[in-house]
Amino acid sequence: MDAIARLATPFTLKRYLTPGNTSITDYKGKVVLLTYWFPGCGPCRGEFPHFENVVRKFKGQALSYVGINIVSSQNDYVIPFMKSSGYSFTPLEDVKGRDKGNMDNRGAAPVNFLLDREGRVIFSDFRTDGDNEDELELMISTLLAGKK
Repeated sequence: MDAIARLATPFTLKRYLTPGNTSITDYKGKVVLLTYWFPGCGPCRGEFPHFENVVRKFKGQALSYVGINIVSSQNDYVIPFMKSSGYSFTPLEDVKGRDKGNMDNRGAAPVNFLLDREGRVIFSDFRTDGDNEDELELMISTLLAGKK
């Protein structure tokens, strides 16, 4: 893991649940849990309940939970999945070939990042399951306690 936090590579991606786009800059001042996923991804579905358990503990705090769908051929399944699952992340549609810079998932999912309030990548390449939800909780708490 990098010791030097760098600003996350900027992006502007299309939202699924509401019209328009979302940019990384829209989350300034918030801690961002970002995951790359797609509807047919078994390991992603396995991780979501654990993310949700942790994210719910921070309800009302400056935390945003974002999921970037990397398989555009599964776009039609995103909204039904969100409605049936009840998960709270904001689904965004990835753009093929965009420069992902320091938030590159290398075509894989799930790949996770945690950004601080300044929009810097602090944690990456972590996975969350039933045995380590407390680690994610600690990472988020630490970033929320940081500079506002």
